[in-house]
Amino acid sequence: MKRREFILASSGYALSTLGLPDMDSITRRTKTVFPGPVRVGQDEVAAVRHIVKALGDSAPELGGGLARHLAVRYLTKDVTPWLEGHFTEATGRDLFAATSQLVHLADWMAQDEGDTPELRGLAQLHYAHSFRLTAEAGDPELSAPALRGLAVQCADLGYRAEAVQLGKACAEYSRDLDNPRAVAYYEATLANATAQDDDRRTATGHLAMSETAIGKPAATPGGS
Repeated sequence: MKRREFILASSGYALSTLGLPDMDSITRRTKTVFPGPVRVGQDEVAAVRHIVKALGDSAPELGGGLARHLAVRYLTKDVTPWLEGHFTEATGRDLFAATSQLVHLADWMAQDEGDTPELRGLAQLHYAHSFRLTAEAGDPELSAPALRGLAVQCADLGYRAEAVQLGKACAEYSRDLDNPRAVAYYEATLANATAQDDDRRTATGHLAMSETAIGKPAATPGGS
């Protein structure tokens, strides 16, 4: 399943927030200097990555609620102006990828904070935004975790068909990753979704693919 062929959910589960980004927007932005935008370089990208690591490391002690508010505040106050700034294509892709990790961290924090309709909705929106950022950055390794989060959430809420659709997209994004553990993780996600959808044959097949992947030599951990 290619990005532009991504299947949007048809039920009331609001996956329409996954509206696909304009894949050429970063390239166009590098060719046009708008009046007033801040110039962004690798220092800003490094700052986002540092905050992701710092908040991720401290979240277990701070708790998901407080850490999420800090992440969202940094995202809206500091990172958003950078996303709207001027940068080279390479820096733009790195910036969108790093920002997706920050948003994905907020996903986890929202779920860690509690299991309420409001927090589930926040997590869903964060996952969708994280996916859009990674798709625009052209980074399938970071796209897969966002799709997995949505697939698991769909399965937990009983939206079986949507969980299967998202699980398939998640597995497709992970196919070319040079990280067998990550591939095993995402194949298992699809196996679980299809099992809950009573498709035993497909579930067994993807579980076998997950087992094959996990048996391969471990690679250097990546962003996934």
